[in-house]
Amino acid sequence: MPQYEEMYYKLFNAVTDAIEALKTAQKEVEDMYIKNKEEKASEQLNYPLAKIYPRSKAAGFCLL
Repeated sequence: MPQYEEMYYKLFNAVTDAIEALKTAQKEVEDMYIKNKEEKASEQLNYPLAKIYPRSKAAGFCLL
């Protein structure tokens, strides 16, 4: 007769490990996203206006 209890626990542990691995990966990716978003925001704050609004060659001044 098959050992259902042993088979059940083996499968249950494998599924639980997979779920935990997915949760960990999701948290790491979310942290990467947040860090990247914060870095982009700080880069935008440090940009001189000339880079954000380059001068128009024809007009010779910054077009806002």
